[in-house]
Amino acid sequence: MDLESLKKTADLMHDIAVSKQNALERMKSRQILVYNNHVFRADAETINLVNILKHNQQDKTIYMIDSNNNPCEIKDSSEFLSKLLERNQESINAYHQLYQTFRKKG
Repeated sequence: MDLESLKKTADLMHDIAVSKQNALERMKSRQILVYNNHVFRADAETINLVNILKHNQQDKTIYMIDSNNNPCEIKDSSEFLSKLLERNQESINAYHQLYQTFRKKG
């Protein structure tokens, strides 16, 4: 390989790395969910916590701390879990589609 082709390859790899990082940040920002005037992140940690609380409670009401460290009463944990899962999968699907284009470029 000559110097010019090495430079093009390095530039392409750098552009892909920056684009991938930007796409990952965009995915994380899309995971933000506002529920009952509280902000939550629809990530695996929140989903798992809600799922465990939902299964261990007698009624549907659970209590959580939101992203701003404020307490929140969630009266229908099944609905909340469903919204978290939906937002999580939407954001990961969008990231996956972008990731596939990066793989094709590289």
